[in-house]
Amino acid sequence: MSNTTSVLRIDSSARGSASVSKQLTQYLVDQFAREEAIELLERDLGEQPLAPIAAAELVAVHGSADPVDKAAQKQLALSDTLVAELMAADVLVIGAPMYNFGVAATLKAWVDHICRARITFRYTDSGPQGLTNIEHGFIVVSTGGTRVGSSADFVSGYLRQILKFIGVRNVHVIHADGSKHSADEIVANARGQINTLLEARRENSAVEA
Repeated sequence: MSNTTSVLRIDSSARGSASVSKQLTQYLVDQFAREEAIELLERDLGEQPLAPIAAAELVAVHGSADPVDKAAQKQLALSDTLVAELMAADVLVIGAPMYNFGVAATLKAWVDHICRARITFRYTDSGPQGLTNIEHGFIVVSTGGTRVGSSADFVSGYLRQILKFIGVRNVHVIHADGSKHSADEIVANARGQINTLLEARRENSAVEA
């Protein structure tokens, strides 16, 4: 068995280097790399958004029809690539800034590409079963003022549901929210949450060993 942890990092902010969520996903990845050997794959959907997908192409990607045109074939090939990246991951890190109370359109497009019946999930007599078997999923939710977990937060619950649906065993949400604090205070608080989560992971790993 390899001692290398495969980490897939997905960013979706439109703010580039000024993004709080990107600072925190970078910090999280750096902490993993300090403690263990990692193989890192990164996708920045803010800088390189996925191509829009038409309705007919979406049907083809999700298996209801065989792709017959080049556009649908191209979307299916992209979906296959994104799914392969996901299935190879031990740890998934998602930077999810809140836009108009929801996820960025670029991140929603990624979700639509990786939720594939009989590949990343399947339906059984007892309900849906996730197939990715990813050990940990970390969701960094950054907002300008809306509290993460409030009734106006349609990011954290949605992404938690998606990750559980596709078989991520442990899902963690890092809060980077609040308009009453400076950006530095928000980042420092979120880093503290990350440190606590990773310390708990180390302790659990030691017990299992």
